[in-house]
Amino acid sequence: QSSAAADSAIVISPTKNDTNTEIVRINQDWVRLHSNCSGIQFNSDTGSGNALNDYEKGSWTPTIFSSNASSNWTYTSSGRYVKVGHLVSLWGQISWTGVGGSGAVNIAGLPYSTHNTAANNAAVTIGARSGWNYHRLCGQMHQSGYINIQFVDASGSYGSFNVSPGAVNSSGHIYINWSYEAG
Repeated sequence: QSSAAADSAIVISPTKNDTNTEIVRINQDWVRLHSNCSGIQFNSDTGSGNALNDYEKGSWTPTIFSSNASSNWTYTSSGRYVKVGHLVSLWGQISWTGVGGSGAVNIAGLPYSTHNTAANNAAVTIGARSGWNYHRLCGQMHQSGYINIQFVDASGSYGSFNVSPGAVNSSGHIYINWSYEAG
């Protein structure tokens, strides 16, 4: 069943089991699916687990810290994200004026928990940066949701190693982006 409501919207309500529960409303600005709807399904796929049922965009606040001992970083940060279904794409930047702690430099603060499997270890793109004592940086998001910053040793086998806080200048910045599967 469909009807044009007073607000010039098209409303679709199935008549299954004699209910008129609204499942779709369309107006000139948006299409809204009712919360009881499993989402948009494509082609002949009828599995609700494959339905597209979420789209969000917003901001998140990246954090930077040292993996061992107290982390005394002084920093400001900002980020934005887009979430489509379970896929989260992030962009962020961190600027610091103080470094502390020991161990490895890590970044965290994800807006959604990760789907905690080894397949979710994601490569992180590192863009513009300053304040690092290494020219070749790479990042990897661990399946539990933190990012480990590493340097690539070009003098040997091109292996990667953790960056320690001692190899970071007292001030600098980093821009990052990547995608991961939310849990």
